Amino acid sequence: MKRILLVCMLILASFGAIYSEVKLDSLIWFDTEAYVDTNQNFFVDKGGAFYIGRAYVNLRGDIGKDWFGNKIKGRLTVDFQKPTTPIKYAYFDWQLFSDYIVLSGGLMKSEFGFLGYWAYPIPVKDTADLLTLLPSESADFGMGISGKLLPIEGLTKNLFYYNIQVLNGEGYKKLYTGSTAPANDTFASHYSLVISPLNGTMIGGTYRLNPRDHDKSIHNLYWVKSDAYAFYISAKDIALSDDFKIPVDFLFQYVGQNTTYDGRTNINTPATNYTQTGYAYTIMLGYTFFDIFAPYVKYDVVDQNIAENKTNDMDQILYLGANIKIDPKGNLVMKPLYQYYLMKGNSEKNNEWLVKLEFEYKMGFSIWQ
Repeated sequence: MKRILLVCMLILASFGAIYSEVKLDSLIWFDTEAYVDTNQNFFVDKGGAFYIGRAYVNLRGDIGKDWFGNKIKGRLTVDFQKPTTPIKYAYFDWQLFSDYIVLSGGLMKSEFGFLGYWAYPIPVKDTADLLTLLPSESADFGMGISGKLLPIEGLTKNLFYYNIQVLNGEGYKKLYTGSTAPANDTFASHYSLVISPLNGTMIGGTYRLNPRDHDKSIHNLYWVKSDAYAFYISAKDIALSDDFKIPVDFLFQYVGQNTTYDGRTNINTPATNYTQTGYAYTIMLGYTFFDIFAPYVKYDVVDQNIAENKTNDMDQILYLGANIKIDPKGNLVMKPLYQYYLMKGNSEKNNEWLVKLEFEYKMGFSIWQ
């Protein structure tokens, strides 16, 4: 069924190109990094020499209009850096009532907290990706309904944004693993609400419920249930008027997750029931000077399991980085990064550090208009 859905998306995108605007663009990361363990007396080289961290090719544009004149947009994204998972996104957005009600379907972004908005101003992951038991993959198969409400002229383009998704709950990578594990037939659901009092600001949150998570089970002996939630406050290029913006980039995000393992669902397993609770939060601040140079500082705290007998898994990480535009349009950006463990595994002695340099370059053009 999933493969049929992808084929349908390709056909729709190709047919739409006959009479609609379609754009082709790419996003590539060129990286190198080195990791230093301060408990050793030598360099530990992580990742080898140079490598490509991401190689997206995007095909997106107008598929067309329905019988009533409502717009339908589509996107197909292939990641050539991951040959085992080449398709990252393949979805449509059907604007039933302008931006007020939008129906989406396919392999699409998971609307969980700030995950869908994270644009990698420095080359580190979103808060949700810091937990070993991922609350949500960045993309999954499913359907959703969303909308933007109450625009206020001169203040905000939309005061409220809502998004409800029903997803497989397994993430996009499982399609390409050849796994024979039972499908997650109970699905996962996301419920998101965002308030934007000023253009460039967001106060949002998401609740995720996954009543049966096969990928987190132990040899299918446990019935695994997980629920997760995220809350964030962000501000980027706050627009006080059409001519005046504050070029700040601020983010606070908290992610929590409860994963319950119930062994009573298998008659050969002793009656066992326990819950693992973890959390992570992020504080990040950046400021852009002359639309060219933006220094960043980011601080993460991660506790994979808060149980009293599992106290040796807390990390505290400090990042110092920058976003430097090489050309006026930002098609080539340099991102140096310094990462330092203030605490690793609940120990202040394990203060390893990492240095990284990333070049991000983009290319794009219209292939039909």
